[in-house]
Amino acid sequence: MIPQGQSLTAERRELIERRRINSEAAVMRVFDTREACILEVDSECMKERAPDIGEVRRRKRCMRCEPTKTSRSWIKRLGGLSKPHYRLHADTLRIFHDITAGRVEILAIVDKAKAAAWLEREGQSL
Repeated sequence: MIPQGQSLTAERRELIERRRINSEAAVMRVFDTREACILEVDSECMKERAPDIGEVRRRKRCMRCEPTKTSRSWIKRLGGLSKPHYRLHADTLRIFHDITAGRVEILAIVDKAKAAAWLEREGQSL
């Protein structure tokens, strides 16, 4: 599983405070850094996952424009749940996110194989 949640938030927050850049730029830099780190690992399996980070970054950029627009191919509204509202498909990853007051909040980035278990454990019913 790709590191998520608090570690991504902490890195983003540090970039915003230290470098005085906006949240969107900080998120993109964190994804760039993670992708570069994975490419440096001495493991072919891990190197094959690096493009997944790039795909998440590209999909995140698209979410900024139309975060609630559902699609048969990659954004799905999760009915019957108060949290998370949406699931974004990015290759072998699932990105669970909410939309609150026009802001996209990424709750988790999970491997496809572990997505159902994560949703069962963390999803909140209406």
